[in-house]
Amino acid sequence: MKFEPLDFSKLNESDVRGAIVEPLLRDLGYRSCTNNNIIREQSLRYPRAFIGRKNQKKDPFLRGTADYILEVNNNVRWVIEAKSPDVVISAEEIEQAYTYANHPEVRAVYFVIVNGREFRIFQTNQGPDAPPLLCCTYEQLNQSSQELENLLGPAALLRDHPRCQMDVGRPIGPGLRSVVRITNGHIVNTSNSLQLPTLN
Repeated sequence: MKFEPLDFSKLNESDVRGAIVEPLLRDLGYRSCTNNNIIREQSLRYPRAFIGRKNQKKDPFLRGTADYILEVNNNVRWVIEAKSPDVVISAEEIEQAYTYANHPEVRAVYFVIVNGREFRIFQTNQGPDAPPLLCCTYEQLNQSSQELENLLGPAALLRDHPRCQMDVGRPIGPGLRSVVRITNGHIVNTSNSLQLPTLN
């Protein structure tokens, strides 16, 4: 990655997207309509807000638009909420990005807030009040490229968030699945219910 110095006083939110977010996503390996897909400005609908009322006709649908949803192998997702450089990242901006990441249609593992000057990366299942996993300024982007790739790169997402398969079989033992692969060590079996010789 190579990010040149910018004059943030002349940038707006669109500039942050075009000059910072888009190049960063390309460097991380994301492209539209690929296995490492970029979904831009996705409109999301939220359930009706029941504010002490029971009449659904009076409770409007809530809507929001996620700036970027990044998707790896149509499975693992994370989101970016871009802001103008003059926006100070506060609890309100963090909450907004969290609602996109936590939306039932998205279910992102991470959410990122960026105003150009600063990047903050959060883990969705920790909630919006948890501290960020990683923070860096624009000036630190070049030297933080490996950390960003190790957290947000497609290979890192597949490594850290594999697709889980449910196991409804009878467990072999406490904390184990119904089938276990042993890659090292040994087994000592003193009896079994199959009338077979013991295994050592």
